[in-house]
Amino acid sequence: MLGAYALLLTAKVPVQWIIVIFGVFVAVMMALVMRLHTQNEQEVDLGAMVEE
Repeated sequence: MLGAYALLLTAKVPVQWIIVIFGVFVAVMMALVMRLHTQNEQEVDLGAMVEE
């Protein structure tokens, strides 16, 4: 991530756009994690793995 930030600064991308790009990246990664979690919940009973 730091390398990507340095590359964007070297390319003279405005800081506001770097912030937007980072935010979109985080949002896409979270959506991917949520999708994978939903698929795992359908395949495996995750509640049974947690002991109360």
